[in-house]
Amino acid sequence: MTVNLIFAEEAVEPNLPKLLTHIEAEAIIKDRRSKKEAADKAYRDQALAQSATEERVVNKGTQKIVFRKVALALRPEAPASSHETTAATATAAPVELPTEYQHESISLGASVYGDEYSKITWRDPVEGQRVTVWTNISLNFLKPIVSFSYEGVQYDYFGFVTSYTREDDAARIQFAQEQGHQIESLWEYPPVSFSPDYYEYFVDAPLDTEIPEKLYRQLNALFSFYLEEEERFRIEYLNSRALQAAHEADLKENPPEKPKQVIMNYTPLRGEAAQ
Repeated sequence: MTVNLIFAEEAVEPNLPKLLTHIEAEAIIKDRRSKKEAADKAYRDQALAQSATEERVVNKGTQKIVFRKVALALRPEAPASSHETTAATATAAPVELPTEYQHESISLGASVYGDEYSKITWRDPVEGQRVTVWTNISLNFLKPIVSFSYEGVQYDYFGFVTSYTREDDAARIQFAQEQGHQIESLWEYPPVSFSPDYYEYFVDAPLDTEIPEKLYRQLNALFSFYLEEEERFRIEYLNSRALQAAHEADLKENPPEKPKQVIMNYTPLRGEAAQ
């Protein structure tokens, strides 16, 4: 069964995140490293600021571990994580849902073939049923979705996405041939031809299969939400790739050094009895 997806056009100004340039991504990573180094130093200074009644040094290769017995072991404030210092990452406040909202879980896996189409395995965890669905919607950016609301229902999404490109598939086959192996292509084709003018999906099941109504309800909700937010998800995906590339380049230029001295504060007793 093929289902056409028709969505109403709304004149809403999109509030999209900024697409990072290479220079901006580098600046964010350098800022993260700088703040982490400063936080680590403050953490160490705070530990050393506590008076020690005994010290014992253990040599471990080129590294020294200093055990310091302190009267009262105060736990230094832990350095802020990199996620807390990233200007490009925004955390949304929890949304209080109206009491009339219903809750449902969507469980599916998607194989995305280029920007051409996607193959979905929809699952009903309660009944144990699996249904294959094909769509001409490229679900490459489905990964960030955790939960969303649509028409009075709060959906929790559980799933994974595997992306394929024709170029990667051809390179994989060629590499295997060069090694003297014959392997099959991972590329799959839908059993129907999709319209180039609008979005649709096809439920690939025998005619006598009873398809649950919630499959259509859940897919309509998911596709509607995804297509509305697709540009946002695309920018977030590209930004994460840019930050990852900048992080890897920064590690090569500034490899982390093993600290020559490790400070370990301890106290045998806690509270007023600590000596």
